[in-house]
Amino acid sequence: MASYYNEAFHEALDEVQEPQRWFLCLIRTCQAYGGPEEGGWWYTVAEVVAFREYATQQEAEAGKARVTALADEYSEGGRRRHGDQCLREMEWCEERGLEADYLPEPDGPDQYEVAVYQEVPTFDNRKPQYC
Repeated sequence: MASYYNEAFHEALDEVQEPQRWFLCLIRTCQAYGGPEEGGWWYTVAEVVAFREYATQQEAEAGKARVTALADEYSEGGRRRHGDQCLREMEWCEERGLEADYLPEPDGPDQYEVAVYQEVPTFDNRKPQYC
């Protein structure tokens, strides 16, 4: 008897849409220095630093509109920190009479973006092999 109820239950739901989940994600990206080959090359490193789940895409998009200014603020802070670090490194080299290429090439500034996904993304941040 239990099998009858189970089959009837699932048959009644076959045409019902599966529940959806939407994720609003704050993503940090950075251009990492890959190496000096061919004049230097870069690759992108990314990570989800915060996310929130929503029941509908519309709700997630509304949330995106509210936090985009925050991502812009974080990106501006990343640019400032990167510039300050580069300046400190240049001053350090100058004080010691060293050329700028004495230190390794710095990675680029942190940048932030906000995006809506149906799954929280994962990123492969391994350094690509230079061919």
